[in-house]
Amino acid sequence: MAEADLQELNEKFATGNNELEPDVVAELQSIMRMHSLSVQDLFFKWESYCIKMDMDEMKLSVEALRTLKKDIQDALERSNRSHQVHIKSEKRSGATPLTRVKGNVPSSSPDFKSPLRIENQLDSMNAIPATSFNDRANAGEVIEYLNEHLKPAEPPIAPYAEQRIKFTASSDLKKLNYKTLAMKLSEASEILDDRIDEFMGIVQGHHQLDDDAFGSAAAQSTAEIVAVGRIASDSAEGKLNAASLVLETSRRTGGGRRVPLNLQKLNGRFQVFPGQIVALRGINTAGTEFAVHEVLEIPLLPNAASAPSAIEAHRQRLRGGDSSADPDAMDTDTDDEPAPLNILFGAGPYSADDNLDFEPLHALCSAAADTYADALVLLGPFIDVDHPLIATGDFDLPEDAADNVDPDTATLATLFKHLITPALARLAAANPAVTIVLVPSVRDAVARHAAWPQDPR
Repeated sequence: MAEADLQELNEKFATGNNELEPDVVAELQSIMRMHSLSVQDLFFKWESYCIKMDMDEMKLSVEALRTLKKDIQDALERSNRSHQVHIKSEKRSGATPLTRVKGNVPSSSPDFKSPLRIENQLDSMNAIPATSFNDRANAGEVIEYLNEHLKPAEPPIAPYAEQRIKFTASSDLKKLNYKTLAMKLSEASEILDDRIDEFMGIVQGHHQLDDDAFGSAAAQSTAEIVAVGRIASDSAEGKLNAASLVLETSRRTGGGRRVPLNLQKLNGRFQVFPGQIVALRGINTAGTEFAVHEVLEIPLLPNAASAPSAIEAHRQRLRGGDSSADPDAMDTDTDDEPAPLNILFGAGPYSADDNLDFEPLHALCSAAADTYADALVLLGPFIDVDHPLIATGDFDLPEDAADNVDPDTATLATLFKHLITPALARLAAANPAVTIVLVPSVRDAVARHAAWPQDPR
């Protein structure tokens, strides 16, 4: 700061014959440098700030100047926001026709033009210009190794003749009867009843009990029975304790009634949780509670085990052969260790904000083709509803699609077909043995399912 400016600061801001303190001068100089203000302009802003804050005494202090700096910064941000064009993200379903937006604002005169192009938006926000994906720095750099002591496998010379990864459904379909956000109370009740009846059969087979040994815990009887039901609580808070435990029976065995449990004879040797299905041996003489004498053990699930022939079939598949097609193939090269699986993972979005070239997706597919990957797992979003060009509709179909597709009837599924599918098709042609897995995201514009497992981000 020149000596003349320092003298001018003292003339404008000093009171009486006292000069400004060094820390006050430093704060004034900081505001002038930050906002490119002259001494006169800064004095005007200080006077305006004092009037706005209803400050009678115009005494300078470091705290007052810092609040002035914050006020100037807030005013500048409000001014910038008022000149920016806000993009309204409108989610579109897969069957909604594409709307071509050229830059005219709806309900405005034809002579009015709005900078809806992404380049103009970035310029108005003084953003750093985006670089091309192909010109990115440190392309292909490995950030971190896991188990670096293990020697990486060499890629095969040619693609495998058969797929080394095969999908199989090993889940019990009865356990998948729940419908996300669409379950009726009657359907849920039927499924819960079926679980109780299923456990009753498991307990009967494990303990080798007769059918006459089972009964309803809610029915009054002087004979000892085995009751199978679900643990619940009758307290308003829903917390379990020895006094609030009840056993919920199925509709087939006990009419769905709930009966209090008396666990005094167990001497505290029990552990239960809400919703647990248990098998209890006891008696209900008065018809008001079920006195438990013993808790029957429910067998555990069998351990996961595979037959040696099944393991050898898997090893043969990993060697690139199919033992089911040629039974004698298992006798060849049995001493060679199969090559480890090569699986690539990727997470969307797969395009920059200023284009729909999907260069990262093409790079991933090229890497999977060059290394003859066994599987390529891609997490969405693919056609991102939050993408600026998708949200505004400011894009064109590829040239090969423009001749065959009517723009007025095209949908976002058409966009997926001509922008995403070609990269996957070229990968499948270069590496026929690859397995491609697509996991949609909640931000995908083309997805017909309401619920999907999401990546932890």
